[in-house]
Amino acid sequence: MRCCWPAWAWSVSPCGAAASRPNRLPFEQAGGPAATDHPKRRRVRRFLCARPPRPSGTGDDVLNGAAGDDILEGGSGNDVLIGQAGADIFRFNLPTDGADSIADFVSKVDTIQVVGSGFGLSAGSVVVLQTGATTPAASGAAAQFLYNASSGALYFDRDGAEAAYDPVLIATLTGQKALVAGDIVVIGG
Repeated sequence: MRCCWPAWAWSVSPCGAAASRPNRLPFEQAGGPAATDHPKRRRVRRFLCARPPRPSGTGDDVLNGAAGDDILEGGSGNDVLIGQAGADIFRFNLPTDGADSIADFVSKVDTIQVVGSGFGLSAGSVVVLQTGATTPAASGAAAQFLYNASSGALYFDRDGAEAAYDPVLIATLTGQKALVAGDIVVIGG
């Protein structure tokens, strides 16, 4: 799911891709049910599109999640992801999608999700994270993440210390710079 922008609504379905920001509408105006029509009368926060989704989410986007638990997926391009309050998920499909900037990552609250198939990993794999004051060197032959705690730069190295693949910058944490291996989760897909 490529998240567009937040809208509070009585909702059952999120959008599939980014829409043009000038065409933002509240969920009810975009054809969703009125707040009182939802059978469970539960307020659910979703990312919605006012017009049909674009087939690709290319470009440099700014995705702002607002309050609540959000899933932000920048897709291709160098995107700015802002989760704000709540336990947010920042999702990455491919290490080559671009170097995103995560403005407000909070270690042990927020999560960085990587799609296993795109990163050559199995869902639920144990994450190897090398951390240092500068970008650390990879070790061994296993896939691993390299994190520069001073700059906030997070790299993915598909083959560790082997020479076939170079580390790829996938994100830069621009707020709090703490990051532990448990903050990165490999999901299926």
